[in-house]
Parts: sequence; structure tokens; C-alpha cells
Amino acid sequence: MVAAHMTQATGVYYSTERRHPLMNPLEALNEKKVSCTGQSILLVCALRSVGIPARAVGIGTWGHIRGNHTWCEAWCDGEWKMLEFNEKSFNTPWVMEYVGMINPNIPFQRIFAASSQGKGGFFPTVWNFESRIAAEDVTERYLALSRAWYEKAGLPPHCQRLLVDISPRTDKVIHLLLEDEHGAIIDQAPLPTCRDDMRRAAALNLPRQGRHYLRFQGSEQRLEIAPTPAPVQPMLLNR
Repeated sequence: MVAAHMTQATGVYYSTERRHPLMNPLEALNEKKVSCTGQSILLVCALRSVGIPARAVGIGTWGHIRGNHTWCEAWCDGEWKMLEFNEKSFNTPWVMEYVGMINPNIPFQRIFAASSQGKGGFFPTVWNFESRIAAEDVTERYLALSRAWYEKAGLPPHCQRLLVDISPRTDKVIHLLLEDEHGAIIDQAPLPTCRDDMRRAAALNLPRQGRHYLRFQGSEQRLEIAPTPAPVQPMLLNR
């Protein structure tokens, strides 16, 4: 596959030391150090050079961390498929995981594919907010891909995964309870402590139907929680 051997064939690799984030193919080949956007533009051109339709896809910011991302889509088997620089297969796992945490109700967290047939949308060029590259909104398709990825990873299709952190963290283990409207506990998990990795969170499965509440074990106070359209909902609770 063309994508799997891009660095090997061109010497171009991702680096935060690149001269600027947006490089055309000739700049990328000369500079070697590029951003994900430079990689994606080069990959799109490489695929097109061998007759494979391709286009750039991007998101302005992720839902759970700061930062944008750009990748590529290749037309294969009658549909657009997500592909990245140096990857051997479609639908890069970490991208599918991150897509699962976006909030599609926030405009800058929607996903756009560059397209001359774009219907009123524009590619999220975070390096130049005045840019107006026509694009197609493909957010819902990527949310569906992400949901399928999470289901294969063990998330029931009728549930949303809650990833809950607490601030401030303490050295005491506190269990977080998920209850239905009748007060029955349907899931529970320990919240991370100050000794845990910052990426750790309490993981709960929230049903998409019915009313549900979060409660610290030992407390009577409850917080109603509703699912979002994404496969995963990250949350930060304050003590």
C-alpha cells in the first residue's frame, strides 16, 4: 500500500520542528519535517499520482484534549476510507478512539473533508482562519465508524462509555456509582487518585435510554447525566 511506505520512500516524517504547519508537496519533500497536515497533503498527492482518488480530512480540535488533526481519505471499494501517513490499514485506532470523544454540537469539533462539492462547509484550517477551502461535513459518518470501533472493543451498542475524572484528586479511593431513576446501581468504578496516571479515569457504561444519575459512594447527592451522540463522554467532576 502506498500509505504504508511514505517515510521510507520520501524521507518525510512528522516533527514539531517543521518550519510551518502547512506545506505543499515540494516543500514537504525538501524540508522532510512536517506536520500531520503536511503529511496528509503529500499522501493525497501520492495516491492521486497512481490513480487513487484521495482527499484531506480534518478536525479543528479534539473533544478531550487540545489540538487539531488532519488525515487522508482514499476512495476504495465504492466508498471513502480513512487512511493515514505510514499506516498499513484503514481507520487508525487512536483516531477512532479520539473521534469517540468529540461533541458534534460544538462546530470546531466537527469533521470536514476537502471537496469542490462542499455544501457550505469549510475545511478547518486552524493555521489560517481566513482560509475558505470548500468542504463536506463528514462528522456523522466518523461518529458511526467510531461507534463500530468501540463496539468491537467491548462497548455495548445501547450504551455510551463515561470516562470520569475528579478534581482535585486525593490519595483516597472513592467509588463512583451510576444509578437508574429508581436508585438501583447499574454500574460503578473507582475514581482515579493522585497516585494514578493522569490519563486514567473511572469507566462506566451509560445506557442511552432512561434517566440516570451519578453519585459518590457514601453521599446522598446525585447528578443527572444524559448521553451524548458520541460513543464516549469524558467528564470532570469537582469535589
